[in-house]
Amino acid sequence: MKRLSWTKKEIGVVVSLYREGCSFLDIAEKLPWRSVVAIKHKIIQLIKRGKLAERKKETPGISYKKVLAETDWPKMQHFLGELSYYAGLVQNQNKEPNIAKFIETYVEIFSLQKKS
Repeated sequence: MKRLSWTKKEIGVVVSLYREGCSFLDIAEKLPWRSVVAIKHKIIQLIKRGKLAERKKETPGISYKKVLAETDWPKMQHFLGELSYYAGLVQNQNKEPNIAKFIETYVEIFSLQKKS
C-alpha cells in the first residue's frame, strides 16, 4: 500500500493543533484520512527535525469547556488562574504544591465571599 505524502497544509494543521494542546486523536479527527499513529509519527518527526517543540507529556483528560456550561467557564478560568499562580509561588521556593490544601482553602475563601 502506497503511503500518502504529507502536504504543507496537513503539516500546518498538525503543527497548529499540536501547539494548541490537542491530542493525537483530536488532530486525527481533523484529518480523518490520517491515522492517529500517522499523526503521532509525523509529530515525532517534526520534533526531531526541530520544527516543533516537544510538549512535556500528553495527559489524559478532557477540557472543562466540554463538561461545564459556558456560563461556568469564567469560574473555572479563575480557579485555574489562581491554582497556577499558587503553584508558581510554591515552586519558586523549591517546594511541591499541596493541591489538596489549595483547593480546601480556595473553597473556604470563596464560600465566605458568597455569604458576605
